[in-house]
Amino acid sequence: MAHEWKVRDRFTLEFEVESVGGFGVEASICGHLMRMRFADTEMEHAKLIEPAPEPQNLDRTKPVRIKWSGHTGRIVGESYYKNQLVFEYDNGFVCIADESEFENIPEPKIKGRREAVLLSNGQTVWAEPDPRWCFYKVLGRKWVEIEAGDGAEEE
Repeated sequence: MAHEWKVRDRFTLEFEVESVGGFGVEASICGHLMRMRFADTEMEHAKLIEPAPEPQNLDRTKPVRIKWSGHTGRIVGESYYKNQLVFEYDNGFVCIADESEFENIPEPKIKGRREAVLLSNGQTVWAEPDPRWCFYKVLGRKWVEIEAGDGAEEE
């Protein structure tokens, strides 16, 4: 620990705003482990640490994971509570959690190997037979690892 804490020391914590209403601001810390309500007069002294990221829309049809734990599963329905979703873990257990606690799992990139051909006109083309390059001499061939966006998807 960088600082030896003593009674009456002052420090700041990073809260995340959960809701804004007529009674002030409700905020949480440590992934909903502690929730507090702050009056508007208290929020006058609050400093924004960094801008909040734009919320991403949760695609409930795709696999998701819990942000704070990394556990994966899928959304199987909605709870009676506002913004609460029913989540089924990969192992079959079910829980209810706030929609903001989930994120979509990025889809794996398409990976593969293709043969690249270097032609005498300086072009590099994929090795599929193409009558347009029969006029050029093949200078070399090389197998390359590719990902989506590099020609891995079917054309």
